[in-house]
Amino acid sequence: MTRPRDIRRRAVPLTSWLKWLPVLILPFSVLFFETWLNVQTRVNDYELFELNQRMRELQRSLDALKVEEARLAAMDRIGVRAPDLGLVEPNPSQIKTIYRSEERDSAPPACTPPYTVARIAVAPEEAAHEGPLEVCSAALQRR
Repeated sequence: MTRPRDIRRRAVPLTSWLKWLPVLILPFSVLFFETWLNVQTRVNDYELFELNQRMRELQRSLDALKVEEARLAAMDRIGVRAPDLGLVEPNPSQIKTIYRSEERDSAPPACTPPYTVARIAVAPEEAAHEGPLEVCSAALQRR
C-alpha cells in the first residue's frame, strides 16, 4: 500500500508544474492568435485575388460584347440584312413633308447642348426667302 507521505511527494511536482502553467499559456495563446490572424489574412488575400481575376475576366467579356454590339449595329450590316428583316425603302406616297406655319416664325427657342436640332423644310413658295427653320427637340416635345 502507498502511504500518505508518498502521495504528497508525488503531488509536489504536479503542483509545482501547475503554478507555471499561466506563464506558459500566455505566449502560446499569443502565438496561436498570431498564426490564426496570418491564416485569415492569407485566405482573404486569396479570395480577393480570385475576385479581382473574375472582375478582369468579366471586364474583358464586357469589352468584347461592346465591340460585338458596335459591329452588329453598323449601318452596312443593317443595310445588307434589311431585306431579310422585311425592311424596304418607303414609297414616295408614304413620305410626308411638314411645312412651318407663320405663327411659329416668332423667335425659335434657344437650344442647349444636350438637345438635338430638328430641321423643318420651308414651303416651296417661301423657299426663296428663308432657309430651313431650326427648332430644339425639347421645344417640339413641349408642344
